Amino acid sequence: MLTVKFTDYSSGCISVDGYPLHEIDVVYGLSTGGACGTDQNQIQAVGTVWVDNRAATIDDAYAAGYTIYDGSDCTVCAGPGYYGHHDRSIGVNPSTIYLWNFKNTCLWEGSLPCSGRQITVVYGLKQDNVCNDIGNTATVWIDEWNFIDATGVFQTSSFQELNYLVQANICNNQFDNSCSSLYWFKEKDADTPIKRLNGPTNEFIQTQICSVDPNPSTRYEHQLYYTSRERNICENADNVIVWTDAERFNDSTTMWAASSGTGRPLGGYYKSMISEIGGIDPYYLFEGPSYTLDISNPTGSCGNRDDGLDDGGFR
Repeated sequence: MLTVKFTDYSSGCISVDGYPLHEIDVVYGLSTGGACGTDQNQIQAVGTVWVDNRAATIDDAYAAGYTIYDGSDCTVCAGPGYYGHHDRSIGVNPSTIYLWNFKNTCLWEGSLPCSGRQITVVYGLKQDNVCNDIGNTATVWIDEWNFIDATGVFQTSSFQELNYLVQANICNNQFDNSCSSLYWFKEKDADTPIKRLNGPTNEFIQTQICSVDPNPSTRYEHQLYYTSRERNICENADNVIVWTDAERFNDSTTMWAASSGTGRPLGGYYKSMISEIGGIDPYYLFEGPSYTLDISNPTGSCGNRDDGLDDGGFR
């Protein structure tokens, strides 16, 4: 049985519509893993909150939309967190938890089964593709309500197994043991950051905010030399086509992979195909997270038999 404690009306423990408040047992935490008791590294607290006496449990309070109040002061809105039912005869691990007051509005904001949440993700090698929902898709479980808080992606709601679907698609024999650390994930069709996954441990190891392009009205096509390794930019570079925000490449500030501006070229070293007779040819490093070209500060130069690198050195 739940402990029910009534207080005299004169104490102020009355609901907004005139009903007495009573205390109910809850578990709560600032993360889903903590509130659910599934993550030993997160704090799970046990306590009470005050609520309209028409609600016997936190589940009832959420269903009815009743305000919950701090266990030590029935006139103060309960602090933000994930709240779940605590049955003293069974234990502290609830089946469902409820998001309360994270927006500082003293309102319920959603519910989450302690088995997690299932979402569709898009993943791929290129950050900008993933930011624009371009790539492979998969339906996975995450162990937090919000993708940004998730520790990894999972095949099942138990969170105890690696995501075999992800392993089958990413961690295969053509890569080494760190295969999927090359891949970025994002919740599909949602305005969220992207996260890099370490496949062997099924843990996200890096988070990156998707940049927003200035979206100029005109983009210009350029043929350039490109290589992923600096030592090859002056010789043995590949011919590529990119789009920039300036008619002359050496006036450009950023690049795109297509005229639409929805993707980025590969990170690496770029140099114009147009050379000055007797002059030197600057080259530039283009990479995330900013994906900008600092034309006033070339990474190095080619010409006059000088490749811009230290003799005998490799970069």
